[in-house]
Amino acid sequence: MPFIQDAFTLRRNSFNVRRATLLNGFVATGAGVFSNQLVGLSHSFASPFVASGALLLLAFTVIKGLWAENYGSTDATADDTKAGFFQLKRLGEAWNIVRKDPYLLVIGLTQTCFEGSMYLFVFLWVPALQEASLSTAALPLGYIFSCFMISMMLGSLLYTTISSYSNRSNPGSTAHEEPLILNAKLSSLVCAVSALAFAVTITSRQDEHVRFWAFCAFEACVGMYYPVQGMLRGSLISNEHRATVS
Repeated sequence: MPFIQDAFTLRRNSFNVRRATLLNGFVATGAGVFSNQLVGLSHSFASPFVASGALLLLAFTVIKGLWAENYGSTDATADDTKAGFFQLKRLGEAWNIVRKDPYLLVIGLTQTCFEGSMYLFVFLWVPALQEASLSTAALPLGYIFSCFMISMMLGSLLYTTISSYSNRSNPGSTAHEEPLILNAKLSSLVCAVSALAFAVTITSRQDEHVRFWAFCAFEACVGMYYPVQGMLRGSLISNEHRATVS
């Protein structure tokens, strides 16, 4: 029987991940608009990277002053301390945990495939749009990025709407399995729609608008993916195993 968190913890984790994804989308949208304006003023594509360095320094100062360090458990054994650079002992423990629970293996494979394609998309969306563009003018990459982030926010809001509707349709239900089943179905839907969006981009080599909207659809799937995956991981991975499996 797999580990399943209680219903209250599931809803709290889902709310936290949804809120984080939504706020991240707001900040990223503003950053895209600001970067595009900065490039227009400085006539240099390197200017957003310089500005990001200043923001990183500001964030470091705030975090250093306001956050407390999490040193973890203080009862670590000598064997844990000497586990080595490659953490082979921890990898073995993680494999034993996953091997005993096939649900964790499915979550891991889903995360590997989806996030692998997502990070490839991060590197390839600019040349992909440039390839499909029939114009010789430079693309407004900052504004395009902001559109992607808005799409991600819409995906997160769509997940919130679906979850709220599911909770209202079963007001008296406290079963642990119901949110788990809902998020498992949404995970399958997100992967299927993402694959379809990428398939559309392959067939639209000379149509930048179709490719752009297909990329927006994928980003909406990314906005749904994070709360769905966070809900599944939070419900199926116990707290004492979370750091080891992750």
